[in-house]
Amino acid sequence: LLSSSNKEKAIYDLIAVSNHIGSIASGHYTAYARQEPNVDEWYEFNDAYVSKIHSTYKIISKDAYLLFYVKRTK
Repeated sequence: LLSSSNKEKAIYDLIAVSNHIGSIASGHYTAYARQEPNVDEWYEFNDAYVSKIHSTYKIISKDAYLLFYVKRTK
């Protein structure tokens, strides 16, 4: 994306993914998130359970419902 003010490319980092598993009528939500955009420490949120995940392959899923990004600062 181009910033309108200075025509520089804007870079965004993925910081969270909300997942939905199930049907429209019923289902379950989980999430993956990281606290800092430049730190590769991801956590899984599933009801009352929070756990650190050691492989980011779980984040890329057909169950992804919403993706959350933060714009990088210089």
